[in-house]
Amino acid sequence: MKKNGKNIDNRNMHFNNAAHRHSARRRKNKRTRLIIFSVLALILAALLIAYGIRSAANSSDTETTTTETVETTTQEQPADDETITQDPTDNESDEISDTQETTETEPEDASDPEETTEEATEETTATDETAAQAPPSDESPVIALTFDDGPAVDGEDQLTERLLDILAEENVSATFFVLGSQIDAGREATLLRTYQEGHEVANHSYSHVIFTETDEQRIRDELTRTNELIENITGQRPRLMRPPTGAYNTLVKDISRELDLAIVNWSWQSTPQDWNYHDNPEPILEHVLEHAANGHIVLLHDTNRATLEIMPSMIAGLKEKGFRFMTVSELLSYLDDDHPEAGAVYTHFAPPIE
Repeated sequence: MKKNGKNIDNRNMHFNNAAHRHSARRRKNKRTRLIIFSVLALILAALLIAYGIRSAANSSDTETTTTETVETTTQEQPADDETITQDPTDNESDEISDTQETTETEPEDASDPEETTEEATEETTATDETAAQAPPSDESPVIALTFDDGPAVDGEDQLTERLLDILAEENVSATFFVLGSQIDAGREATLLRTYQEGHEVANHSYSHVIFTETDEQRIRDELTRTNELIENITGQRPRLMRPPTGAYNTLVKDISRELDLAIVNWSWQSTPQDWNYHDNPEPILEHVLEHAANGHIVLLHDTNRATLEIMPSMIAGLKEKGFRFMTVSELLSYLDDDHPEAGAVYTHFAPPIE
């Protein structure tokens, strides 16, 4: 029995020792894992720190490079009168320069398309106005259209009013040699419109009397009376007169000089004698387009329906040939500041007839 009890005790002791060793191994393994985890954590932390330092260094380098680039692109530009020398093979320098120019000239906000269109229209208009003011020349010819005997009405047909509509639509200036008797017939509004729309209003006598067939007093009265009518309505005293049928003599010249009026007849080469064509406008058109030349003063009549009928085609044809349109005074002013000269006789863009 004692032997058996001793054996049992030995077995118990063996089991206890084994359990103790197993427990010790478990504790050792746990410590080993903790150490491994700690080492891995330290390695990971070291890697993160190293990565952060590297990123910071790269960011610093990038910032330095950007600063240097900005400093390079914002250097002071040379004055306009300085010579800029640049190596054409330096592509990098070209790119920096292009970038700088784009940065400096590009607005912060996109421009308004309507404002851009308006600016372009204004520039075009300014260009057109500059061209219209250029002196008459063979390269840029000018013609002066003139209309006699108005303001004209034929029954219910407001002839001069219709002509003014055509000229306004075509943006053409002309000169109207008016009769005082026609103004006094209740056509003051038409005369005022003629002046207000930029046309020149000139004197063609009061009653269309032939000046070379009447006396001095009648000539003076005819011109003075019509001058006063025009000035009272438009506020502008005429500078030009055209004697009926173009007839003048020394007396007519002297009275015109006294009244501060230049005598303006016409260029016979391009004048179509429209008074001979009341029912057939085509010869009027063909004659003007065939014979018109720089500086010509063309005689027409706003009393003639055929003339009004053909005017749109005449203006279009002259424009196609490169002609610009001026009033007579505008045309003659390009001779020099003294023209048109009172008492002098003009038939085209040239010094007056002696």
